[in-house]
Amino acid sequence: MSKLQQLTDFLKKNLPEGVCSVEFSSEMDSIQFIPAQRDLGNGQYRMHIQQYNAVIAWGRFPYKQVDPRYIGILIDAWLNENDDIDDIRLDLARPSMDVDINDGHQAVVVVELQLAENVSMREDENGIVPMDGKRWTLCEPEHWIAEDAEITGSRQ
Repeated sequence: MSKLQQLTDFLKKNLPEGVCSVEFSSEMDSIQFIPAQRDLGNGQYRMHIQQYNAVIAWGRFPYKQVDPRYIGILIDAWLNENDDIDDIRLDLARPSMDVDINDGHQAVVVVELQLAENVSMREDENGIVPMDGKRWTLCEPEHWIAEDAEITGSRQ
């Protein structure tokens, strides 16, 4: 699942019911591929980082019932929890929001932000990507974390 899909789900879950059900869209635009090849272990490989502009829009946002500033707060809260590209410094633009009141009770709200995410693959004999004499398929990388450790050695 892309970061944009995760952010969209987060907004739908946390904004009042119905706010994201009418004239709501969430789309990627201007996708760039940043070289960042790296062996992730466990038969997984990161090919690049995908950086893109995310555009989230409401055609009829009920601004008198829900303060649009909650959108910015929710996006910042989500961004604080979802920064997973730790080995490459990216200068992503901060989110921006435009609110245009179209009648006494609703507004057109457009949020733009830049997101970046790893694009990784794993070995798969039926995969469609040929590389290094193997076949590969897209994947969400699995990260294994040690739960136990044993340290051995001699005391000097």
